[in-house]
Amino acid sequence: RLKFSVIFGIHRILLIVIFDLSMIHIVSSLSGINTTAGQDVTLTCRAPNNNNIIVVEWSRADLESEYVILYRDGHFVPDHQHPSFKNRVDLQDRQMKDGDVSLILENVTIDDNGTYECRIFTRGANCRKGAHLKTDPISIISLRLSKSEQLYFVLCNLSALCYFLFQTRKSLQLSLDRKSL
Repeated sequence: RLKFSVIFGIHRILLIVIFDLSMIHIVSSLSGINTTAGQDVTLTCRAPNNNNIIVVEWSRADLESEYVILYRDGHFVPDHQHPSFKNRVDLQDRQMKDGDVSLILENVTIDDNGTYECRIFTRGANCRKGAHLKTDPISIISLRLSKSEQLYFVLCNLSALCYFLFQTRKSLQLSLDRKSL
């Protein structure tokens, strides 16, 4: 009985490893970037075949139907771009030489934390205008502000809140003192 459960356990581990190895073909790049607020970052993405790239889409899952950037037929498409990315994102190389479709994100803020996905569409593929790409991502990048930056952000907000509460209490106390006279 023990032998059966050991063999069964090994088979489950092998299946998980095989499944994980199969995912490598679906996503060619999975990485993480740690940065600090105010910095510019480049999210790297390289198409395996740079011939005939007509659409590049960078998205973030939590944005739902809005995207980070959509570049179609040599032009940016502003429709459905999330407002927080307007005038802050660009492709590193609009010519997409050697399949480079990397994204430059300027002036990173805490709101930029998240998992970014890069998708491409090539000429000849069925592509409708205005539709989000339903292809598998060729690159997935997790962007995180460093813990010290997040702590600084929280402490600044907490300090401002404490100051506001102190001033409100102080003015309320003065008002009560005047009424009691």
